[in-house]
Amino acid sequence: MKMIRWSGLISFVVLLAVVVVFWWMLAAPLIKRGIENYGSDMVGAKVELSAVALNLAPFGFSLRELSVADPENAMSNLFEFDAADAHVDFIKLLMGQFIIDDLKIEGLLLNGKRASSGLLVKKSKPQEKESAEKESGMFADISVELPSAEEILKREPLLVEQRKDEWDSLYDQEKTKIKASIKSLPNKKKVKNYEKEIDAITKGKIKSVQDFEQRKKKLKQLKKAIKQDRDNLRLANKQYKNSYKALKKQLVLLKQAPGQDWKNIKAKYGLDEIGASNISRL
Repeated sequence: MKMIRWSGLISFVVLLAVVVVFWWMLAAPLIKRGIENYGSDMVGAKVELSAVALNLAPFGFSLRELSVADPENAMSNLFEFDAADAHVDFIKLLMGQFIIDDLKIEGLLLNGKRASSGLLVKKSKPQEKESAEKESGMFADISVELPSAEEILKREPLLVEQRKDEWDSLYDQEKTKIKASIKSLPNKKKVKNYEKEIDAITKGKIKSVQDFEQRKKKLKQLKKAIKQDRDNLRLANKQYKNSYKALKKQLVLLKQAPGQDWKNIKAKYGLDEIGASNISRL
């Protein structure tokens, strides 16, 4: 059995420690430069960052004094903040996915004034090509593209669509109920027949007791039929009122749905701690 060469092991550990420390010292400046350069190219205006710090426990990074200039207004910023602390999913990062689990932003300001112009200084094509070759490396495979409004609407379940389906279903149900109740009501022809039957029973001379009993029996039957039609009319009126009330209530919910959808999407994808985390995951 061979003995462990402690001198070789110690040398390896020291060398590994030096490499880790060297990389750790260079990582923050490289990230800062990458954010400023690639951010400026993406926005079309200056992206300036004061400092970047890496954290081990929990794993993540901190950004200090970030400002993103407005390409349409050189003396104004699209947004800026004093500090941002992010916790990154280390396991997902090893798998090639950059996911921010927790993000805290301090001093966020929109449309703030700048002390100097935010326009980019145009470089000659050879310089741009040389700069791109130098900066390719750890950032070469990183691409940032915020979701469009169409993508967000496709991903998010909209309450307005759900309420619209509920309205359509309820409308069809209540329409069927009202049609059924109207179908049971007497029409003009039936009302005229009632008038003729009443005239036939009440008019004319009663010839005998048997004739009187027959008229009495017919009048009783006619009264029962009229009472049934009157009850049907009351039920139809009640059904109409109930259907109107139900549809009116559902219509109010449908009208409120777009505002609630906007509020939910704005809260989920706004420029705050939760929204930034949701956008990074998306």
